[in-house]
This record gives sequence, structure tokens and C-alpha cells, in this order.
Amino acid sequence: MEALIQEILVRLERMESGMNEKLAVLRQEMNDRFDHLYRKLDEYQAENIAADEKLLTLIGVTNDRLDYQLSRVVKSEEEIFLLKRAGKLRFDPT
Repeated sequence: MEALIQEILVRLERMESGMNEKLAVLRQEMNDRFDHLYRKLDEYQAENIAADEKLLTLIGVTNDRLDYQLSRVVKSEEEIFLLKRAGKLRFDPT
């Protein structure tokens, strides 16, 4: 009876050892996968930051162009106003 119990204990220890090995391999695989995901996320984040910076630059250029056009419109309106005031410009909508 004692030999049977001893055999069962030996088998259980082998099973435990095998399970521990499998668990260690699984942990390593999961860590590798998480590391891979973290690297991918870092790459995507860097790409998004670069794209955002480029977009902000283009928005700034567009704003500068709009400011320039607005200043031209204001100058033209001012010139029309002064010409009307001086009586040199008559507007006949008909």
C-alpha cells in the first residue's frame, strides 16, 4: 500500500513538474506577444504623431493664405469705399 502511495506521489510530482514547464513556456510566449504588441503600438503612435505634426503644418500654411486673402479683400473694400467717397466710383446695379 505504501509503495502504491509512493508511486502516486512520484507521478504527481512529475505531472507538477511538467505543468510548471508548460506554464513557464506559456508565460514566455505571452510576454513575447505583449512585447510585440507594445512595439507595434509605439510604432503606430510615432506615425500618428508625425502625421499630426504634418497636418498642423498644413493647417498653419492654409491659415496664412487665408489671412493674406482676407487682407487683400479688406484693402480692396477700403479702396472702393474711398473711391465712392471721392465721387470717382459710381455703382449702377441696373
